[in-house]
Amino acid sequence: MIDKTAIINAAQKFAAKGLIDKAISEWEKLLKERNDGNVHNTIGDLYLKKGADREAIKSFNTAADIFRKDGFYPKAIALYKKVLNIAPNDVETLISLAKLNADRGLTGNAVENYYKAAEIYNKEGSTEKAIMVVDKMLNLSSVDISTRSKIAYLYFRLGLRERAANEYASIASCCMEENDLEKAKEFFDKSIDYDPGNISALIGLSTLALKNNNHTQAFEALDHALSKAPDNKEVLTAYAKLALDMKRTDDAKKAITMLRQQDPSRNETKKLLGALYLQEGLLQNACDELLPVIDDALDADKRSEAHELLDPFRDLQTVPVKKRLLRLCKAQGDDSAIRSELKELAALHENEGAKEEALQLYQEALNLSPDDSAASEKINELEITLGLAQPSINISCEPEAHIPVVENYINDDIPSEENTVTATAPETEELVSCGEASTEQPIPFEINIMSEETDDEINHAQAHQTMSAEEYAAKKSEADFYLQQGLEDAAVQIYESLVSAFPDNKEIAAKLASLKSADQRPDDVHIEKTGEGPSLRTTADDELQELFAQFEKPEEKTVDYEAHYVAGLELKRKGLLDDAIKELQIAVKDPDKFQRNTTMLALCYMGKKSYPLAIAEFTKILDTMTPDDSTYLHVKYELANAHINNKEVNRALELYFEIHALAPDFKDVSDKMTALNGQKAPDSAAEDMPRLKRDRVSYI
Repeated sequence: MIDKTAIINAAQKFAAKGLIDKAISEWEKLLKERNDGNVHNTIGDLYLKKGADREAIKSFNTAADIFRKDGFYPKAIALYKKVLNIAPNDVETLISLAKLNADRGLTGNAVENYYKAAEIYNKEGSTEKAIMVVDKMLNLSSVDISTRSKIAYLYFRLGLRERAANEYASIASCCMEENDLEKAKEFFDKSIDYDPGNISALIGLSTLALKNNNHTQAFEALDHALSKAPDNKEVLTAYAKLALDMKRTDDAKKAITMLRQQDPSRNETKKLLGALYLQEGLLQNACDELLPVIDDALDADKRSEAHELLDPFRDLQTVPVKKRLLRLCKAQGDDSAIRSELKELAALHENEGAKEEALQLYQEALNLSPDDSAASEKINELEITLGLAQPSINISCEPEAHIPVVENYINDDIPSEENTVTATAPETEELVSCGEASTEQPIPFEINIMSEETDDEINHAQAHQTMSAEEYAAKKSEADFYLQQGLEDAAVQIYESLVSAFPDNKEIAAKLASLKSADQRPDDVHIEKTGEGPSLRTTADDELQELFAQFEKPEEKTVDYEAHYVAGLELKRKGLLDDAIKELQIAVKDPDKFQRNTTMLALCYMGKKSYPLAIAEFTKILDTMTPDDSTYLHVKYELANAHINNKEVNRALELYFEIHALAPDFKDVSDKMTALNGQKAPDSAAEDMPRLKRDRVSYI
């Protein structure tokens, strides 16, 4: 181990005698044991005394680095300054001192050191090093505007005019945020002086002009920017917005078209195009353009934005708009608004023939408000229309009307020809009276007694009743459905009410006349004339005859298909789909009601999401039909829907095209074809299909 005291004493003696090199040699012995900053500082002083400035600077920098690492910042700073006193242009020392000042939070001192270092590099022609130093200056926090202005000017001196202009534009934007508009104008102008085509400065000048309510000057600045950068997305967006505000439609179209070509999926562009359509009064086009943007806003829970975008379309009574309004109401949790939107959307679906969707929405509305009688009535009506429930048959009795008592189904008395009795015999014989109606009738039956009031008088009274176009359409649709399902009596009743309300409607009158002429007498009543007059033979007579016949021939087992069908309907209404399917699988064997019963079985499979089975049943029905059949298009439409649910888009699209070819305006087929065209797989069959032409304006 060395004797430090002896070494220090020897070094001091050598220094006192002017033997500098020997003194340095003694001090260096101490460095072999420990790298001491104080020793390096002492050696530096000896080199400086000797006149060896380079060696002195090296020793001082080494000492400063040791002090900085050990946390002795004041000593390190003092040593760096000591070096700069010897060599003011020592760039490495300036940068080291700048870093140390920046670490200590002395930003002003750090900027001063960096700035001087950058100037030295610039004079030496080391432009890249100078730029690196300037970038370090910009990275410092809390750089004030004055310092940033110096930095911008330094960029200019380095020959970097564009960077200088960008920095001035950035400074101007900061001034504008602080509402110092005069300073902002000064720096924007400097930016333009250095770079006349600087986009940031031109957009900034436009914004500044708008703050001063000078729209013309603002537009001129953007027009200049667009001439310099015709493809710049930021410029095009600002230009289009200002053009729309100034009602410069053609200029807006030009910019929006270019934006659309660059990025058609960009929401900002969709908003601009939607605003343009609104400005031109093309409400539906605007809606189509903005719906995806509204969906994105709802997905991101941006309710205010979604509300603002939806507001222009509130009076547009379409399913897509109402769906978004309903979704917005649900997001806001407004039960009253939700109920209202549910029922309005349900009504739209119903008018478009989407009965099942309408039913679901009415049921949802009823769940929110169980005492909503209007919703309850619509649910009952739709369930009957869809075959999910049977229409209730009222047995009404007029007090003045004389109703003969039916003693036996084999009637010995002959009633007058004005009275008509239509009955379907119950499984057990029961008497029906006006005072007490039996509540346990397995199969309902109807007794219709004509009073003295004639049909003409009734129809005349009903003609005075008013019926809206919507009610007319709904009733006609309901009657057509009954007719398609083979329920002619129910259809006749509705057609009669429609003829009463609209006596000039030739279509309904013709349908009614056709039905009445084809069915002059009920199937279950047989009138036979004898010498004494007509006698009434009811279904009960036939049943008794069949009972007698059983004793004359071997017993044959018969199946009551209609009972299984009715049971299946009731089970489906209760949601017991598995049980309903079992009943309907028996009912479909009825050769007379194959189409009706198979349709209901297919709908049950749809309800269970057993789409392949539903497809099979709908296909069976179609195989028995021709395009001339009244329900042909309806069945094909349901088959297409089943294919969609089964993710067989191409097949569904083919079916929709077939429907469209036969009836272009059938339900919502055109809209579904348009939607599915973008989803179909690229197989040859689908690719060969022509796309629908959209009858709308487009700027693309």
